[in-house]
Amino acid sequence: EFGASWQAANVLNLDTLNEGDMNAYALHLRHTQGPVGVALQYTDYDYDLAAPQDQATDRLALSAFDFPFLTASKAHSYTAAVSYELPFRVTGLSPIKCYSEYGAVEPDVAAGLRSTQWVNGCSFGWRALYFYVDSIQGKNMWFSGGSGIGLGLGGNQDSTHRLNISLGLYF
Repeated sequence: EFGASWQAANVLNLDTLNEGDMNAYALHLRHTQGPVGVALQYTDYDYDLAAPQDQATDRLALSAFDFPFLTASKAHSYTAAVSYELPFRVTGLSPIKCYSEYGAVEPDVAAGLRSTQWVNGCSFGWRALYFYVDSIQGKNMWFSGGSGIGLGLGGNQDSTHRLNISLGLYF
């Protein structure tokens, strides 16, 4: 499967009440051959925000998991993933899938600093429950313990690690 996507939007700045804009596009490829899956993606994005005078325009604030972080306002990202569905079955469980995913963000701003993240783990489901455990290692990457994405603003820019264990109930 091959795909492409594009988006563009106006972004209202609630401080200035002026509109900036953003655009992004991505190219993606996904292929499954038996128990093995491969996915590749390239993304390019650019936010031109209508920031107040004297406020930096090379970054924007995002939030996930109830926590804000800064990311470069213009960057390219690359993602590669491989997965393998284990050949044995356990009664009542969905197939166990193990995966390895690598991503990098290459900022195109003055305060930019490359961010990388490598995730290795396995997942499976049982009835309405979905379980996964993965090891997340990053460098200058917010999700694994860094200070942001694609920015060299200080904070923890060394390699960081997080063990992620999640259990979801889907109904």
